Amino acid sequence: MKPMRLFWIFLAIAVIVLVLILIYTPTVIQIITSVLLVGAAVALFLSSLKTAQVEFNLQIEKNLLDAVVTNLQDAVVAYDKNFRILVFNKTAEKFFKLKADELVGQLFTIQSSSKNPNHSLLRQIIFPSLAPNIQKLSPAGKYPQVVDLKFDNPYLEVRTITMPIIKGGDGQKDANGFIKVISDHTRESSLLKSKNEFVTVASHQMRTPLSAVNWALQEIQSPNLPAEDKNEILLTGQKAARKLSSIVNDFLNLAKIEEGRFGYNFEEADLVDFIAIVVDEGQPIAQQNGINLFYERPQEGISATFDKQKIGIVLSNLIDNAIKYNVKNGQVVVSLRKKTDESMVEIAISDTGVGIKPEDVQKLFTKFFRSDTTVKMDTTGSGIGLYIARNIVRQHGGTIWAESTLGRGTTFTFTLPTDPSLIPSREVGNFGKE
Repeated sequence: MKPMRLFWIFLAIAVIVLVLILIYTPTVIQIITSVLLVGAAVALFLSSLKTAQVEFNLQIEKNLLDAVVTNLQDAVVAYDKNFRILVFNKTAEKFFKLKADELVGQLFTIQSSSKNPNHSLLRQIIFPSLAPNIQKLSPAGKYPQVVDLKFDNPYLEVRTITMPIIKGGDGQKDANGFIKVISDHTRESSLLKSKNEFVTVASHQMRTPLSAVNWALQEIQSPNLPAEDKNEILLTGQKAARKLSSIVNDFLNLAKIEEGRFGYNFEEADLVDFIAIVVDEGQPIAQQNGINLFYERPQEGISATFDKQKIGIVLSNLIDNAIKYNVKNGQVVVSLRKKTDESMVEIAISDTGVGIKPEDVQKLFTKFFRSDTTVKMDTTGSGIGLYIARNIVRQHGGTIWAESTLGRGTTFTFTLPTDPSLIPSREVGNFGKE
């Protein structure tokens, strides 16, 4: 080790000097010189050994600290009092999408960082007064400084904890630099917001059918109620109960998806026959609404590996929407075709309904979204049916999209693989399981 080098150099010189003294000097001088040289060598050895041990322990501590900082789940950025970057760990590299090699050792001032647009986020975190939204959670001048920052594009919520690097003193005035620990709270905030939305939407959507069921139960108890009125009230209550059951099932499915518990039971089956069954089940609803529901059935069977119950949810939801948001005497056409260039089939549900605004088409599959045109026709929708449908199709290895012309109709299309190897690996293990 470096601290021992001085000892070895001294020892080499001492040996040479001792040999010369033994040759050219009297015995007394030889003894005195030898004792002095040996004493000096021992003293230097002990001093160098102690220094080496201290440096060795410091190196171990540094390596441990580097390992901890490097592998922390939070981003860590340290800089000196001149804003020269000292530490930029792996998490910081991923979070800021910057390389440590490009930053460590470099000055990072407001002026220098403004020249590079990629440094914008890091600049606003090191200098939080530049951030668009800041909330200080600790008193001014007290450390650690805790600050919450929000950014709009892209949307981020982070918490920074800033601590001074103090050497030979105490307080900010003696700080040689600062360490910032940056925690990304975006996902936690999104989950909390989603949970609040879930409760709000669930409460709102359940209120109407619950009121209808309650009204039907109260009215049916009237002793002088004519039989025909009683039957009509019962039908109204039954329809409200079905609506409530559908809403509850949608929210249960949503909860399972969010928690990763939406299990799949894949099996090989004929898609042509399966779709025919789902379309037949939708005919009574279509007739009640004055809609013509057609199935353009292929001549030959098409085999695929899929979860019947889950794909049934997708088809039923799309067909139900096509009927619900259609015009009187309109039509809904369900088609199935095998794509020639891929190991995929394409299922389309087209309607002659009210259509969707172009700016709303891209939002259709987001949670709780409902376009203005659909809300006007039905105020009781939950806005999660298409979100669930997209999740199911993706878990099958397919994609789903919509094309629409306002006032002329909409076509929802989704694909499913005919090759089981195209199903995501995380779902393949669920064959035959629920």
